[in-house]
Amino acid sequence: DLMTLERPVDKETNRLKSSIPIESVRTAGDFLRRTASEGGWRVLVIDSADELNLNAANALLKILEEPPDKALILLVSHAPGQLLPTIHSRCCKIKMAPLNGNDFKAVISELKTDISEEDIDVLEQLSEGCPGRALQLSNENGLALYTELVLLIRYLPDINSTALHKFGDQLARQGAEKHFYLVVELLAWWISRLARMTAKGKAIPDILPEEEGCASRLANQTRVDHWLEVWEKINVLARQTNQLNLDRKHVLINIFEALKGAARG
Repeated sequence: DLMTLERPVDKETNRLKSSIPIESVRTAGDFLRRTASEGGWRVLVIDSADELNLNAANALLKILEEPPDKALILLVSHAPGQLLPTIHSRCCKIKMAPLNGNDFKAVISELKTDISEEDIDVLEQLSEGCPGRALQLSNENGLALYTELVLLIRYLPDINSTALHKFGDQLARQGAEKHFYLVVELLAWWISRLARMTAKGKAIPDILPEEEGCASRLANQTRVDHWLEVWEKINVLARQTNQLNLDRKHVLINIFEALKGAARG
């Protein structure tokens, strides 16, 4: 028996909801506790676990803590570092290999016909060849948010304070939670990429022309372990914001203060 859990459609707007609600997880729990029609396994696919709201994530955690017999739960996650640590620790990680360039472009072009080749190229780099992640970025305004991030970080340790506060106000608005967490994910990924490629002795190409070689410059002037400390701080702040309902603008400013400190070496 098979069940797939995704964001449901809002009956009033006829559009996908911004997250997977707790009611959907409870329905999935009932499904897992039933006897399979042919006496075999029940399989639940959650696509994606990144889109569970906090209550839904906690409900899933209860299922993972005491899983029913003959139940297989597959969590699709494009940003596993942002999952609740208690969920992360109860799962086995299976990393899927990225598609090559031609296959990636073919998949994206088929699923999203209104996207330019230039944007597909950027999405391929931001998603590291994962079509699901690329579509999520495209659907959630990820390209525009990444561009705004680049304009803030390209001259580190110098930062345009006015632009930063304006961006923080934008992400702190009611209903902007998904955009805030996406910005945090993109920033953590950017730093992780910088650290990984520096540690391997590889050049760091720009994803957007607006970056003006800032990743390479920062890699040359700051040790890798300093960037790893910032990466860890970003992930901790993201979890605390989710769990403790911290002020999103203040969190963003704290993250950029950490970036400034690291960029100074």
